[in-house]
Amino acid sequence: MPLRNLPVDQITESDVNRLVLNGVMEGRRLDYKEQLKVDTGDEKNNFLADIAAMANTLGGDILYGIEEQRDTNGKPTGMPQAVVGVDLPNWDPLRLQLQQLIRDGIAPRIQGIELGAVPLPSGRSVVIIRIPPSIQAPHMITRRSSPFYARASGGNSPMDVDEIRQAFLRTANLIERADTFRRTRSQAVSSDSGPILVGSGAKTFLHIIPFTAQPFAIDFGDGQVNAVVRDLLPLMPSSGVDTRLNFDGRVNVIPPDKDGEPSPSYVQVFRDGMIEYVDTQLTQRRSINGHMRPVFYSPDFEKTLVSGLKKGLQLLHSLTIPLPVLVFLTLVNVQGYVFAQGYQDAALYSGKPGRRVIDRADLYPAGQIIDRPDQEVEQVLKPIFDTVANASGLVRSPAYDDNGQWKVTS
Repeated sequence: MPLRNLPVDQITESDVNRLVLNGVMEGRRLDYKEQLKVDTGDEKNNFLADIAAMANTLGGDILYGIEEQRDTNGKPTGMPQAVVGVDLPNWDPLRLQLQQLIRDGIAPRIQGIELGAVPLPSGRSVVIIRIPPSIQAPHMITRRSSPFYARASGGNSPMDVDEIRQAFLRTANLIERADTFRRTRSQAVSSDSGPILVGSGAKTFLHIIPFTAQPFAIDFGDGQVNAVVRDLLPLMPSSGVDTRLNFDGRVNVIPPDKDGEPSPSYVQVFRDGMIEYVDTQLTQRRSINGHMRPVFYSPDFEKTLVSGLKKGLQLLHSLTIPLPVLVFLTLVNVQGYVFAQGYQDAALYSGKPGRRVIDRADLYPAGQIIDRPDQEVEQVLKPIFDTVANASGLVRSPAYDDNGQWKVTS
């Protein structure tokens, strides 16, 4: 099993030894280094080139303390020969030094890099640096004549003009493709072409799309994986949730009260790691002065979506699907709705034409990027929530104070 399927802080000596025993060669996402040296200028530049090259392509792991087999000319072959480790008198100061070197030596900064040290019986350690594929690629080494590098199966190489241009286009195309997917998918589900019948009323979609989405990132034949995915609940769960495998992956559904009725909410986990929440309860019509009015309430709306996003990110982390991810919120069939701060606000504006009524059927706020595990989900979603509030005539989401800070208590 490749190391990228394991969280860095859970990798053991046995996992590293298995790479040697199984003859796992270097590749675009795996690099072996026998030594870890960052003392001289050249050593620092070579270290940074390895990091940037990974980020500019597919991401991957660099392992320091792995001796490689050599050919007749003494050149490393990429085949691991022995786990020899590196001397780590004090890991914490070195880790901070490496983090600062990466932070100051590569532009733009690469977010989400993880560093770990696996102790060996010899007293030495294998240092592991995990680099995610970057949403901000290409990254350049700030003090080098050839600043852009890419990772290939045979090692690192300077990027030419066409490769640099392609790296920029790859990031732009990814965001465009993800946005197209959420638009197409939300319309398909609203037209009863999704995995679950959810009816024709107003709906809320929350899509979490990993940058590294791969066709079979999640193995639903693994019992432990299935158990983890089954625990992901829809946005507004009830006492009972049905779960089933389907063509796309696994879907967890709140069943309708009666046979033949639409489901109020479900969450679909795709085989490639994408997550789709669909819900009709957040935007269901409410009784206002004896009339059923199109209204949804803040801060319940924002609080529910924040919770759903956190749980989705936890699932991806447990399945070792790395950041970054793109997050999209979509509202369908909400023309005429009012985004209200409470019953009195809803009573004042709902059912009446004017500036507080959403004037279009579907809302597609711009997506947001999460590329660091320490990012506050509430702040990531704030621009999205503010856009929805603007559509209903509000200056900003009522879930935040005048300073833009989340003010909702659990």
